[in-house]
Amino acid sequence: MSAPVKLFSKCAKLNYRHCSLRHHAQRLPFSRSFCTRHQTTATMSTAANPQLLTQQVAAMNADPLFTPHAVCRTVENDPNKHTENHLGLFFTVAEEDMKKLFGFGGLEKHLRTQMATFTESCIMVRPPALEVINYLRKADYEKPAIRYVLYGRKGVGRTVSLAHILYWCSLQGWLLLHVPDPTKFTVKIEEMQPSIFKPGQVDLPLTAAEWLKRFRTQNALFLEENEFTASRKYVWSKRESSESGSPIISIIDYGINRVKYAADCVNVVIREVKLQSQNFSKPVIVVVDGGNQFFCETTIKREDKTLLPPDDVSLVHNLKKLFHSDWVRNRCCHR
Repeated sequence: MSAPVKLFSKCAKLNYRHCSLRHHAQRLPFSRSFCTRHQTTATMSTAANPQLLTQQVAAMNADPLFTPHAVCRTVENDPNKHTENHLGLFFTVAEEDMKKLFGFGGLEKHLRTQMATFTESCIMVRPPALEVINYLRKADYEKPAIRYVLYGRKGVGRTVSLAHILYWCSLQGWLLLHVPDPTKFTVKIEEMQPSIFKPGQVDLPLTAAEWLKRFRTQNALFLEENEFTASRKYVWSKRESSESGSPIISIIDYGINRVKYAADCVNVVIREVKLQSQNFSKPVIVVVDGGNQFFCETTIKREDKTLLPPDDVSLVHNLKKLFHSDWVRNRCCHR
């Protein structure tokens, strides 16, 4: 029996639907007098009533949580300390953490452009992210995985909420399995070749090598601190193989350097993670930004002009195994 799926209320609530710095900047007040704790308003009632306006300003200044610019950002940049008091506020992510987590994708282009323009990286604290993080703190990791689904209309902040969750898991030292753009496996195809080990399937070598680079970069510290080795021998060709007990990082490097075998190295990494997750010092988090894409038709055509099913793409076939409930000490979060 598959594990239950938790559904969350939509991100598109009144005060949290603006997910970009540019949009939020348009909501800044005409003057500080119109600032409230979590939203900015400029109503006719306060403008026409100076006494009411004075009372609002006094109440705002008396708030011990108020700091300059508290209307749009918080000085608490540790996601482990975020509470409901920080909802709707931006926090700053260190540049080195941004490069480690999202250097190979994971944030939309317009958001990356805004971060480059403002020369800082900020994420808004949203209710779904706090809710998932709270569940992750209290979860029993000896039981099969629970999948958390963030849903809502386009532009409400699902991708940024996933980034918030991924950042929290990274600070906790978890093993990250991040798939930021599954459309690269089914629609935005860069290069493909027939699978070497499974006739009828198609490999995406460049996309697989990019995933391996992301995995290696995001989990560099985890791979150093944990003894993560191959459980059996893997033969790549007549002359090349990885012996049992070889460090997984050597298999990752092999797939990056020998792109022809990158897709098969991804399969090995996923297989070994599932087999050894119960022995890891920290849990595993699977974050997929667009999991439905694994079940949509591809744009890859066979020789007879018919479209290739998604399960015949080796990367899709292997990554979908992460959604199964046949392993422990993990959680899956996607939209």
